[in-house]
Amino acid sequence: MSETALKAPHQLGLDSFVEDLFGLNIRGLGTIRDLLVRPKAVFEAARSPDWEERYTPSIRLVFSILTVMAFFSFIWAGDDSPMVQAMIEGLLASSDETGRTEQEAVDIANRIVALYAASIPFVYIICHGLVSLVVRVWGKGTPALVRMRLYMLSIVPSMTFSVLSLFLAPRFGESLLYLALSYLTAMALDAATAYRGGIVGSSSFRRVLKAVLFALVSFVTTAVASALAIAIPGIYVALQAS
Repeated sequence: MSETALKAPHQLGLDSFVEDLFGLNIRGLGTIRDLLVRPKAVFEAARSPDWEERYTPSIRLVFSILTVMAFFSFIWAGDDSPMVQAMIEGLLASSDETGRTEQEAVDIANRIVALYAASIPFVYIICHGLVSLVVRVWGKGTPALVRMRLYMLSIVPSMTFSVLSLFLAPRFGESLLYLALSYLTAMALDAATAYRGGIVGSSSFRRVLKAVLFALVSFVTTAVASALAIAIPGIYVALQAS
């Protein structure tokens, strides 16, 4: 594939972005399937304003997957989960200054988890959306919205894997090996999807290099989004209590 990207057949504007984010259809599972078996077709459809009337817009699909992740994260984040226990211990450590009881610490921790689950989809979309605008691996002349579409397509398989891994988290979530394998698998999926789908380069080596860099950027962005998603509710609760 040449360095010059294929041009979108029509100009994509704000109306296309709104449709991507809020429109409804039932093609999500088919889009995920094709991203695994024939990603190039989905990436080519992303350059069409209506996704060739075949696929679910990637921004909407990512948001839906994030919502599912947030739902299960909230359901499984009980009082005995490592995340909640760490919050409770931190809150109790400052109880000498605040006079906070153990039950109050539990209530605050649960409120933070609820706000965290509610904010995850929005924080992730904003962080990855902003990064997608500066990641330029799709060919010269690729418009901003198309870059966002292609970026979001590239992370759909890894996010789908993350949802599936949530079902194993209650059993293996505290294992460092499990966490390391999960992160490596997600990065491999990001790199493979971007490489097979739409990354442009003058040689296979350059495309592989861009795919690896893309996976690293996506991983760092996810880490930053996760930190923000947990920090923002904590700050909000602290301000409410002050």
